[in-house]
Amino acid sequence: MVNFQKGHLKKVLFLSNLPELTHLWTTPTQFECLRNLRRVKILKCENLKSLFLLSTANSLGQLEEIDIQSCSNLEELVVFEGWEEAYHIEFPYLIRLNLEGLPSLLGMSKKVVKINFLQLITLKLELLPELISLCPNNLALESSSSTGKLYLFDSKADSCPQLKYMVIDSCENLSRIFSFDLVQNLQNLEQLELRNCNSLRTLFELEDVNIEEKHIATVTLSSLEKMELTDLPMLAYVWNPPQNIMAFQNLRLLQIVRCGRLKNVFPFFITEVLLKLESIYISDCDMMEKVVAECKEDEEATNKIVFPRVNAMHLDQLPYLLSFCPTACTAEWPSLRTLVLCCKKMKTFIPAIEANGAHFQAKIHIFNEQVDFPVLETLELRKMNDLEEIWSKNLLPSSFCELRDLNVSNCDKLLLLIPSNLQNKLQKLERISVSDCKSLEEIFEFRRLNEVGGQDVTVSLPQNMHRSRVDLDQNPAFQNLNSIQISGCGSLRNLLSPYMVKGLVNLKNLSVSECPMMEEIIRKPAEGEEIEDKAMLPQISSLTLDCLPKLTSFSQDINTFEWPLMEQINVKECTILKTFFFKLVSIPSLEKVEVDKRHGDCWWHRNIHIMWRHS
Repeated sequence: MVNFQKGHLKKVLFLSNLPELTHLWTTPTQFECLRNLRRVKILKCENLKSLFLLSTANSLGQLEEIDIQSCSNLEELVVFEGWEEAYHIEFPYLIRLNLEGLPSLLGMSKKVVKINFLQLITLKLELLPELISLCPNNLALESSSSTGKLYLFDSKADSCPQLKYMVIDSCENLSRIFSFDLVQNLQNLEQLELRNCNSLRTLFELEDVNIEEKHIATVTLSSLEKMELTDLPMLAYVWNPPQNIMAFQNLRLLQIVRCGRLKNVFPFFITEVLLKLESIYISDCDMMEKVVAECKEDEEATNKIVFPRVNAMHLDQLPYLLSFCPTACTAEWPSLRTLVLCCKKMKTFIPAIEANGAHFQAKIHIFNEQVDFPVLETLELRKMNDLEEIWSKNLLPSSFCELRDLNVSNCDKLLLLIPSNLQNKLQKLERISVSDCKSLEEIFEFRRLNEVGGQDVTVSLPQNMHRSRVDLDQNPAFQNLNSIQISGCGSLRNLLSPYMVKGLVNLKNLSVSECPMMEEIIRKPAEGEEIEDKAMLPQISSLTLDCLPKLTSFSQDINTFEWPLMEQINVKECTILKTFFFKLVSIPSLEKVEVDKRHGDCWWHRNIHIMWRHS
């Protein structure tokens, strides 16, 4: 017991490292000197079992902050003395409550039924494995009712109308947070973070809501800006209300990680109010099938959804995600700059529709004319196992025109990276990185003019296919491309056409590795394809060729390579490479050559050094 001298009015109570302390006081009279108490902070008092007596707790009218940490035997904050008749506690001026590292805590009080925090702004609950409710005495009352549901807060009380910031972490027995009665009063909540609550099933209780009752609000959670949900394996849904209950009008950041039972995040009708959402990050949710649920029959259908402020979206490690939204509609993203998709079963981002309204059943692309990404700069696609082609041939004119960084990896069925119809769109592309796409046959689709009538057509290029006259009148694409990195693509035989090389005037780094079928970096010209006698790749500074067992040459037919900025050439495990070029090149700035001599004839190795000395 702590000895408080009579007549000394305390405003701050700070106790730390008192392992023998079991009670702060034993009689109400000892508490008179703390009636002006504003702040209580208790640290590492391992044997402390409670803080306040119930008879005096309601007298803490000035208390503003409670911070209790690392008290292993603390079971309750307010202890019941056995003779009180009041079952109601109010902390009228409490604005911050932090309870952390209290493995025995059962609640605010074992006996009190109703607790109000009328001015509470910040609530932080961490490492409270036994906590089920702040009012655990409700357990008997609720279990005897027809619903049998117990919430963190009293389901009927006006518990925390001013609450703005709420963090709950590692409360393993907590199963429900807010009843619907309380959800309607959360008009000031701005930040919500829930982590590591293995039993949490319901965040916002929305079942059995009678939407015809006049007191039911049609708008709630209107101030919430940040919502982070992490490691909640039993959480079944985030928001699943009747249609007339809107929420999240001010939501800016949404992060959901390892919520294994979630199948979707939002109902379709909520998309019309997500006008301030800026960031979406969803990762490792094993059962997630869509982010936005399909439009239900009783919902008012719309043919367009718009996310005007979303600038970054990561849908990462979602193995069962089939689409962002299964309802065929136009989806506009006027501010999206970064998009990351790692969804092995995704077939399309938004389903395409035919003019008659039926779903389109031909070859499916991730991106079609239903989506608009006018300012997208970074696109990353990983582990998209069903992906054969990325883009439809009918994209909206504004989509992908600002793309700068394209990163594709582990897409086993992908055949083509960039189709010919998209190449003129990608004038701002700066970096291409492709790895472990074992079926990839082409990076850049080849475009030529038909010999009959000069019509522009597109063909694929197996190694020995007859090629007709190539259209060289068009402006070369990719003039801003400065880096190409290709690795682990087992079906690639060559990388660039002579026509494509002509446009790569700013390419600085070229790396090709672990492509077992690669025969040459720049393929032979097609029949009728004229090669201009001008310097190719004038800005290149680094070249890496690694583990290309069938590579015979860098280029056989383009003779002029003036590389005034080349600094480093690395060639390793190219066992049959004997001719690097057919003609000596100019490399005046070359500083480093790394060559693996362990495999085969090294004639080309001597030749590259001759070029270096002649430069």
